[in-house]
Amino acid sequence: MGRGITIALIASLALNVFAVGFIMGRIITPNDAPPTPMMAAPQHRMDNPRGFMRRAKDLPPESRTAFRHAIRANIPQLRAQREEIHNLQRAYHNALRAEEWDRAAAEAALSELQDARDRGRALFDEAFLDAIESLDGDARAQLLHRTEEDASHRRMRKLRKRE
Repeated sequence: MGRGITIALIASLALNVFAVGFIMGRIITPNDAPPTPMMAAPQHRMDNPRGFMRRAKDLPPESRTAFRHAIRANIPQLRAQREEIHNLQRAYHNALRAEEWDRAAAEAALSELQDARDRGRALFDEAFLDAIESLDGDARAQLLHRTEEDASHRRMRKLRKRE
């Protein structure tokens, strides 16, 4: 076989694999499926622990180590809560997709999901407070100062984009 034919066959195979994958994705996940709600808080808010955790890398080594150990102590509970939320999201979406509509079942599934999200946020906030408690006053001030600086830079970028 010539080199050109071999390249054409490989390109054809790659295109066919892509097309089959795309079509199967459309079949498996229909367009009318509701988007999965996100648990993440807005990144620019001062009450967002995730933003603080990213900025912990700027702390002095001993403070950073204490902060990370306090967070890691809560990881098993946080993962279990995340798994519960994921399962409840699936149950809620199944209630919405049921062939026979049952509003009471959908409302019950939504209520359970909202309660689990609230518990997850409370658990995450508690883990964050444990981590902040491990820092001395200077390290807490440094973390807050860095967060405020980043927020002002982010606001300036947004204003420049609008112009």
